[in-house]
Amino acid sequence: MKYVGITIGPIFKTIGEAISPAGLWFGSYFFSTVTKKLCEKLVEIPNVKIFSPFYNSNSNQNPQEDGIGRYHDRILFSVDGNTVTEEKLQKIISAVKKEMAGKFGKFNSGQIENFINNYLRIDFVILNEETINEIIGKSGKAGNNIAIILNDALDALELMAAGKGRTDMNLFAPFFAGQKGNRNIYIKKSKLFTDTKPNSQLVIKHPDRDSDLKAIEDIALSRKKEENSSEEVPDGEVAPTRSEYYAVVNSDGDKVGTLLKALCKDLEISKQSERINIFSRACLDYAGEAAKLVGKYGGMTIYAGGDDLLFIAPVHSIFSLCSELDEMFKKTLKKGLEKVNLPDNGINVSLSFGVAVQYVKYPLYEALERARVQLYKAKESCGKHPNGSEISGGNRLGIELVKHSGKTVQLMVENEKLDVIDDLINYRATTNDQALESVLYNLQDTEIIFKLLFEKTAQNSFDFQEYKIRFLNNFNNPNQLVYHDYLEKIAEFFYDNYLKEYQDMVDMKEKVDGICTKRKMSIGEYYTKELQAILFLVKFWQGGK
Repeated sequence: MKYVGITIGPIFKTIGEAISPAGLWFGSYFFSTVTKKLCEKLVEIPNVKIFSPFYNSNSNQNPQEDGIGRYHDRILFSVDGNTVTEEKLQKIISAVKKEMAGKFGKFNSGQIENFINNYLRIDFVILNEETINEIIGKSGKAGNNIAIILNDALDALELMAAGKGRTDMNLFAPFFAGQKGNRNIYIKKSKLFTDTKPNSQLVIKHPDRDSDLKAIEDIALSRKKEENSSEEVPDGEVAPTRSEYYAVVNSDGDKVGTLLKALCKDLEISKQSERINIFSRACLDYAGEAAKLVGKYGGMTIYAGGDDLLFIAPVHSIFSLCSELDEMFKKTLKKGLEKVNLPDNGINVSLSFGVAVQYVKYPLYEALERARVQLYKAKESCGKHPNGSEISGGNRLGIELVKHSGKTVQLMVENEKLDVIDDLINYRATTNDQALESVLYNLQDTEIIFKLLFEKTAQNSFDFQEYKIRFLNNFNNPNQLVYHDYLEKIAEFFYDNYLKEYQDMVDMKEKVDGICTKRKMSIGEYYTKELQAILFLVKFWQGGK
């Protein structure tokens, strides 16, 4: 038995050239289609079994029929016998490259085939069963399996291949740029688009002219409603709040590698591929449901494959959407892996999110990079335990807001707190703006008082009543007394969801201590900055101003 891994790229380099949502969609869908075309040709070879991504050639269902990419950038499969050779794979790769060059329509027809042939990186590694057993034996790691081994080999292959396939000119740049006054003209005329069934996430319909690909302004809902247009909210969908800002969200699964190890623990190599295929099917189910949910909230799904998700969305209810996605991921994987009979705590997965919110006129590539950085921060270690071991990150949402003025604010939120912060945003809609302004001003003007208050409360020197009295005493002038109810709401929210958990939860205390040590700040300073960031975001969120 042989095991083969294929890697496809360069994805991030390509979508980095995109200057519009349509360009992002094309770049992502292009590479997803490359993977799909490779799978179509591979399953025609006798004795080939693809176990990642999930691919069923006998099914009438087409996971990509809604125009959303479902296939990630790697293919893992087994082959019994010698039906797959390096020469055979190279012929398949060449055929797919030629077919994908035709997806650009008439754009630069004289150069596009040669460009795609040189630009598109499709590399592979072939390992026999003996080699894999040898790697497992040397590693000594419980649960080491063919998926991990093949992916490690592909990682090394990508590093060695870095720099290969460079071209003098990247034709994706002029393709995405389009023509003056008609940015998406080449995308709309491409076969990749015309052969795709249009969906409401990608296309916006106009009553008096042809439908068009959505722009950032359409997704952000900042365009003024046309007098002769009809904007009815479908049943079950979230009513839009107009904004001059939009959000780019990048999410990724946590502890997926640990889950794969548990799935393959104590299994012979020949049986591991079946377990991994079950996992791949569960991820495909999640991707489909996640894309629908993003659409329900008015967003555009750029990519939904495996445990990865990339989308653009209006800023309204972004915390609720991410919270729902996290729960959906857990439930879908648990349901999909029922037949495996793992222990109750065996599927301990979650999602991490990187969110970038910025003004509609700011470049899209900047939001993509900010979302990527925030995702990295959400997943990175929170410091060290007292015994020196790493405190794992993940199960968090990192967000960066860039205002039109250039002012920025960042916040890291545990997924369990997303709903309560969303409640605070919704509650704020019914209050006087001056209340929030007062809290933010006092937090900055008398920062040292709040630092001391939060530190002593977290360390149990003050009980809740003492903490609340001291908190409210900072807002005792006659003009502030009229909105003390809202101030109490803020004080209670911060105590219940931040200070109390430091007192009661050992793991959270260690996490906060680890972050403070890492950032070289006191506990009081950490909590003061947290509340400042939360309230700044709450102030912004209602109407996106």
